[in-house]
Amino acid sequence: MALAVLRVEGVAGVTDALGPPVRRSGDALRVELAVTAGRRPLDVARAARSAATAAAGGATAVTVLVSELR
Repeated sequence: MALAVLRVEGVAGVTDALGPPVRRSGDALRVELAVTAGRRPLDVARAARSAATAAAGGATAVTVLVSELR
């Protein structure tokens, strides 16, 4: 999942401010990331969610948490 998210334009990296950068529990997935300065965090989060959903097979609920701007 992390590699798919890191390929998204505007993602500066994954972060671990609130725990592991990628956490899976049951059929839910949470990804914590940093957004590149000058990019709209909402747009980057939506693109990252799409990438993570595709990488997870589409049957997983994905939450993206933006914890940092770089």
